[in-house]
Amino acid sequence: MARIAKSLREATEIYKAGMVKLPNSLPLRAAYAGHLARKMNRIGEGLDLVKKTLNEATGILGVRHPDTITVRHQYARILEFLNTHESRTEAIGVFAQVLADREEVLKSEHPDTLASLYAMGNMCASVGDYAGALKRFTDLKTRRLR
Repeated sequence: MARIAKSLREATEIYKAGMVKLPNSLPLRAAYAGHLARKMNRIGEGLDLVKKTLNEATGILGVRHPDTITVRHQYARILEFLNTHESRTEAIGVFAQVLADREEVLKSEHPDTLASLYAMGNMCASVGDYAGALKRFTDLKTRRLR
């Protein structure tokens, strides 16, 4: 347990150091928000930070910029982690839009697009939509084998 706590503290310090060196890195800030929520169990703080980052990214870069899309992906992951019916429903919608945007902006076989496709498959499975999950995982396998 002590080793895990030490690793989490080290990861937190790495994120903080990165944000000092790259203060305008919106994806890094969103990743740190996810780290706070999922790994440090500081969900409210992580959610607030990712929302602030998303508003900033949207205002500066626009909705369809790859960095903004990455921040939206992190937002959806935090919503998924909240694990309420409302948050999962919202997360599915955000993941679906992120996937559509990444397919158009980055193309279907880009690693970030594939990560969104995988996340959509997981979300479908988590709400009992096993046919939807199977469709996405099959699509993911096909894209990976090209």
